[in-house]
Amino acid sequence: MVLNSTFTFNVESKKEVEQFQNIRTMLQIVVAIQNWENENLPELETTSGRFIFLNLLSYFCNQTNPLTESTPLKSIYRTDRISEKSIRNKLKDFHAEGLIQFVSLSEDMRSKCAIPTDLLIRKIINYAERIHYIMRSHYYLVDIKEMNGLQHEAIAQVDQNHQALRDNLHHYLHNKSSAKLTKPSALLTKAERIALFAFQF
Repeated sequence: MVLNSTFTFNVESKKEVEQFQNIRTMLQIVVAIQNWENENLPELETTSGRFIFLNLLSYFCNQTNPLTESTPLKSIYRTDRISEKSIRNKLKDFHAEGLIQFVSLSEDMRSKCAIPTDLLIRKIINYAERIHYIMRSHYYLVDIKEMNGLQHEAIAQVDQNHQALRDNLHHYLHNKSSAKLTKPSALLTKAERIALFAFQF
């Protein structure tokens, strides 16, 4: 005997289903990003490598204007999660792979900076573009017709932040910032000297 049954969601059940779908979608996004990282960013395989990479990302994400604001990369060793030795060794690996350049400050030769090279910036750009693509590929779960003003505003903000980061990174590339920051600080502009200290460690 076959039983035919129907099931009607009440309001609370619909909300629970929507919440589940949202959680599932976010997990799918996390998995997609992780899989892409594993295939394309070996620098993120270690905890120290990921920590340094994310600090560099934070530097470029937090700037409202390219190379005019410093961020605490100079305090990169101040973490309880990773030993200073591990971070120093990973910085050396980044340097050997051509991702950063070491620069001594003329004001204090004992202090050094880890300047991201164009190669590393291109990796960051590819990473940002891939994340943007992955996020966009999951928007099919959003019903555009039923979106309220806050949802439109949130998506617009994501696009704006993505564009600001992309402009910032492209500015770094096209203005040859990595090459400029490796020159003696006396030849740098005020904004470039501020940027140099931001990469101090």
